[in-house]
Amino acid sequence: MMRALTLVLLAGACTPVSDLVETTDEPAGSNCAYGGTAIREGADENQDGALQDSEIDSVQYVCEAAPVTSELVVVTPEPPGTNCALGGKVVRTGTDANRDGILDADEVRATAYVCNGQLVETRPEPEGLNCLTGGTAILVGDDGNADGILNEDEVASTSYVCDGVFDGTLLDGSFNVRNNLDVALIANIEEITGPLIIDNWPDSLASASLPALERVGSLIVYDEIDLSLPSLRTVVASARLGRHQASATSHTLAIPKLETVGGFIEFYGNWVAFDTPELVSVGGDLLFGTNSELQRIVAPALARVDGTVRIQRLPSLAAVDLSSLATLSGLNVSTCPNLAQEDFSLPPVQGLPDGLWVERVPWTSLGPLSTITTGSVGVLYMPITGIALPNLTTAGQLVIYSDTATSFSAPMLQSISGNVFVDAPLLPSCQVTSVLDAIGFQGTRSVRAAPCVTP
Repeated sequence: MMRALTLVLLAGACTPVSDLVETTDEPAGSNCAYGGTAIREGADENQDGALQDSEIDSVQYVCEAAPVTSELVVVTPEPPGTNCALGGKVVRTGTDANRDGILDADEVRATAYVCNGQLVETRPEPEGLNCLTGGTAILVGDDGNADGILNEDEVASTSYVCDGVFDGTLLDGSFNVRNNLDVALIANIEEITGPLIIDNWPDSLASASLPALERVGSLIVYDEIDLSLPSLRTVVASARLGRHQASATSHTLAIPKLETVGGFIEFYGNWVAFDTPELVSVGGDLLFGTNSELQRIVAPALARVDGTVRIQRLPSLAAVDLSSLATLSGLNVSTCPNLAQEDFSLPPVQGLPDGLWVERVPWTSLGPLSTITTGSVGVLYMPITGIALPNLTTAGQLVIYSDTATSFSAPMLQSISGNVFVDAPLLPSCQVTSVLDAIGFQGTRSVRAAPCVTP
């Protein structure tokens, strides 16, 4: 046992009494799970230069950190049968809980099968970008030259099993899903503390299901696939679903239990539907756009969006259910030619600091949007005849482009802090200018409208 003593002399009127500090190795146990150092302090009352047990006044422990747990990967032949019709390889992974270097049956966390004559090779993965604490790389590919060796130019996909990130059903870190083997590796994981990234390039992952996953740090889906997350309830940060440049194929996304997203949601790509019956809150913007296949947005329990809701450029959208959404900072609904007004469900809006923008939708009135009290208002290119804003008191800017509007009213309006642009050939101009004059509007105005006829 290592022992070290430090002598400290304390001055006094009588014989000086030394203060001693002793450090010793602390074995693994109740004080330090993985061992460490014990620091004992006390006065050398008998002045023998040694710290006796009766002289110890205090003990502190400096403990070693938990060692990084190793992840084991075992590849064995799989005979022809249910898992691989013509035989193949079975890949088993798990944490070496007893640290004996052997993957015991009760340590297996994930099992995956590689069939169709593909080769599988495992290599140690050093500490770095793929595995911060090191781990194992699993390489899969076709034996193109039939030499029984997986050459570098034959590798089709690489998966990583990193040391120290798995703890039962918890994955403490991030994880990239690019292929079916990656899906199998986390099939039983319930929580991922970091980002879950689904990016099937350069692989060709067509679908994935993670039935146990309940919570992720963030969710990023770069490429559209048929994705099922039936138990997912919480995304701590943001969810980015799909790319702005969507593929030509429609896909399904199942997240029926999702309740909260701490940041924004971006819903692009070619998903057919956004069905989230249990979603209650979104901590940032809620964005839908650039999707030729999206047919419905269903979030009937969603009560709060701490940002703007944008529903844009969705030619197939036919239904929106946001019937409980009482809190949002802005709303933009534009270029949704098949979204009928009766199929757009939203409670009457009030203050929208980020404004209201409605453009290129087949609505003949603003409906529940007409109750806006504060915020900019834009009404553009829709078959509306009367633009009535009975509760609007303060606005950022006012924009009206309409070939059909014949009336405008905003009887409660008190101020406009921005600019006014009106291009409405059937709308009597005095209905707009009289409102602007009544509030003493001094900003930039451009009003191109019909002349007023004096009786």
